[in-house]
Amino acid sequence: GDVYKRQDLKQLLWILTVSSDGAVPVQFKVTHGNIEDSGTHIETWKVLRQLVGTPRFLYIADSKLCTSENLRYIDGKQGAFLTPLPGSRKEDAQFRAWLSDHEPQWQEVAHFVRPGQLLSCADVIRAIESPIPEVNGFRLVWFFSSHKCQRDADKRQDAILRATKQLEKLRERLKGPRCRFKHLKTVTQAVEKILDSSRCRRWIDYTVERTHELKYRFETRKRRGSRIKRCIGSVMRFQLTWKPNVENIRKDSKSDGITPLATNRRDLSPLQLYNAYHRNHSFLELRHDLLKNTLQAVPVYIHSVARFEAFLLLEYFAITVHALIERGLRSAMRNRQLEQIPLYPEARECKAPTAARLLDVFDHLAVHDLMEDRKSIQRFQPQLTQLQLDLLNLLGMPADIYTC
Repeated sequence: GDVYKRQDLKQLLWILTVSSDGAVPVQFKVTHGNIEDSGTHIETWKVLRQLVGTPRFLYIADSKLCTSENLRYIDGKQGAFLTPLPGSRKEDAQFRAWLSDHEPQWQEVAHFVRPGQLLSCADVIRAIESPIPEVNGFRLVWFFSSHKCQRDADKRQDAILRATKQLEKLRERLKGPRCRFKHLKTVTQAVEKILDSSRCRRWIDYTVERTHELKYRFETRKRRGSRIKRCIGSVMRFQLTWKPNVENIRKDSKSDGITPLATNRRDLSPLQLYNAYHRNHSFLELRHDLLKNTLQAVPVYIHSVARFEAFLLLEYFAITVHALIERGLRSAMRNRQLEQIPLYPEARECKAPTAARLLDVFDHLAVHDLMEDRKSIQRFQPQLTQLQLDLLNLLGMPADIYTC
């Protein structure tokens, strides 16, 4: 029907669950796009409970999991969860307001240094148990990242600059000779729209003043031939001025770089919670990226629901194959104490090989037959390179699978 013509609507919801060991898919479901993400977690947890055979596993999901109904259900069934607290929760605003007036006792839990990066540029992770309890009594831990702090500050500064440029354009329009703004309300609405789109309402204060500009017309007298200047009326003009709200900027800067995680596991340290969420959730995002970009699952022009479900089932199998190949190759590298292999072009080293790159190495292999009168005279087998032989050895596969 017409729903397929609406590109701005969510057509379906793809629910994927992966394991912590190599991010291998263990369960997926596709449902219509009208359902809320938060309403799917209980059913997903029930399926995982049956697959695992016990509720003693850590269920990690994004902020859509963090509803009282979901958390209470999992906790009531002796399950464990880990999820970030959404910004719409009252606890988030309360803690940020508390930060503006208090000096928290952050505990440094980790340093993350990227390869080739100086120690002074490391991402410093700090944690603190929330002084404001979660509404359901679950554990709430706040984390601070020095890199995220800088990103948040840059994001706020970019937003202010973007809003300032748009306000300058609006002010020039108000000064123009053909200004179409006739009422104070419309000017205010235009300013509010700029601040809302750039999300700078808290950081920019503005004023709009009305003034009356007299309009004159020069007339020439017939007898004397002189020109006189005669006032013919007045035009309403608007003066727009703004300035940064330094107080709000200072308050918000104190909460830069912080992220809350909610859980019912009180036996895990803050570092264990941080690693459990950020590492495992990033692997899940890579699986979604694999579906959209590498496997190019979208766009799909199929109107039949049955065919669409069959198509996504094949995509799920493809993601699983990719994940198993990656896990097998990386596990073999760890067992043989290989930090990297020359998998990239020009024999550049790769520390985290992907299945897509591995398949590209074998993509050009082919068997050639020399034919005469539709009869094969000679068959030319593919010649494997040393890199290809090494990869097959790591995967535990014989080289003769490429001969026939």
